[in-house]
Amino acid sequence: LNDWVPSASLQYKISDGQTLKFSYNTSINRPGIGYLNPAIISTPTAVSFGNANLGSSRNQKLQLVYMLVASKLTLQLSPYYSFTNNGIGRILYEQNRKDVSTYQNVLKSKVFGISSYTEWTPFTGTSFTLNASMRYARITLPTPSIKNSGCGGGIYFNWEQKIPWELTLTTSIGGEYGNRIYDPYAIEGHWFYYDFTLTRRFFKDKLTVSISAESPFIKERSSTYRIVRGDYTGYERSVMKPKCFGIRLSWNFGKLKASVKKAERSIQNDDLVGGGKK
Repeated sequence: LNDWVPSASLQYKISDGQTLKFSYNTSINRPGIGYLNPAIISTPTAVSFGNANLGSSRNQKLQLVYMLVASKLTLQLSPYYSFTNNGIGRILYEQNRKDVSTYQNVLKSKVFGISSYTEWTPFTGTSFTLNASMRYARITLPTPSIKNSGCGGGIYFNWEQKIPWELTLTTSIGGEYGNRIYDPYAIEGHWFYYDFTLTRRFFKDKLTVSISAESPFIKERSSTYRIVRGDYTGYERSVMKPKCFGIRLSWNFGKLKASVKKAERSIQNDDLVGGGKK
């Protein structure tokens, strides 16, 4: 009964194609059985146990959304601030020469960020899409005292181009950058990718054939994680071979009709404009 999740929003219409919306939202995270189980699991080097007294953590978020919709351009900008003061955090410490881990409602986090979405169609047959984000996060644990902070984000760009012979060429480029923080101990590193896809439709759009190449000129992709636990700092580096080539065939069965039969509804919409009421 204590897990109330209130929310509120206020929207202002600047013009026919522009809106501004301010919102406040809350959400909760409940602990799973693995976090609640107090059974002690002991090995020669480590001890771990859950915490039956864990409660739900409450996350709160303030966000401002600006939306622009024009004939050839769609733009959305969303700055936000989120925080929690009783997050479920993993507590790590040393006792009797063993690494001990458990969980407590002591995690505090503050996140300032902005995300954006842009879709631009300068002329027929060409479209660009850009998703970009940046966030600064600060996460702390009081027992033991651990602070972790960093700034990073992601950029994803997509270019779709119609070319001769009824072909569509799609180029995608993107990746993550900076020091991305999601927990008190780790800092995630950067990575990058790109791919190309050539698509052609046959038999009145029933058959779709796609040929793709993912990161064809990159031998390997690596991502580095920096692990910080008090006086200890370690690094983990993961490496993968991103180069990939593929062919995809898909067939659309049946016929897509322009009109769809509507199910009967018991609720009437009195605000319908430009059509008959059902």
